[in-house]
Amino acid sequence: MYVQVMYDGTWNSHCLVEAANYATQTITTVGYGNWTHGLNEEDSPILWMKAASVPFMLIGALIFGMFVASVVKLYPGE
Repeated sequence: MYVQVMYDGTWNSHCLVEAANYATQTITTVGYGNWTHGLNEEDSPILWMKAASVPFMLIGALIFGMFVASVVKLYPGE
């Protein structure tokens, strides 16, 4: 849906990175904001930073989930 709305249904590597970054930010509630400077070029460093940030967001969400689970395990409800 993101590609359809933002890129008029035109699929390429640029829009797939954008869509993956947007979806991961939404699901993990990170919300980096939207980097726009230099996005018109295919070789933009911003595009590569967005691609690299997806695994880091997922790893961060996993670590946070593990932390919350360990705290709940230490202090279980009655």
